[in-house]
Amino acid sequence: MTTTIPTGQTRDLNGNITGTVHLADGTTETVDQLNAWADAFEDDDRPTPLTPPRPGRPNLARRHGHHNTDGESPRITVRLPQPLLDRMDTAAATVGSTRADLLRHAIEDYLDAAAATR
Repeated sequence: MTTTIPTGQTRDLNGNITGTVHLADGTTETVDQLNAWADAFEDDDRPTPLTPPRPGRPNLARRHGHHNTDGESPRITVRLPQPLLDRMDTAAATVGSTRADLLRHAIEDYLDAAAATR
């Protein structure tokens, strides 16, 4: 015999909650699974190791082969007409890149070509 409690779950004769729980991300888990996770956490027996926080953004200067190793990569803002932005997004998706990487490479190529013509 079970009785319904306000959350929509049920309690058995021993007072234990049974059934499923709807989580904030839209998934559903059984109460048994939630209890197993809680027990593992309390026992410090996590199913997967926690990853340490990353130290921040990578040094773009070293990543792109520049000699500047101070780690600075200032953020800039650029306004583009929508058709140009659409072309950039298509090109970035085609090569599996990001807008930022595409812009960095395009600016670098342009500056290298301009320096070669001097």
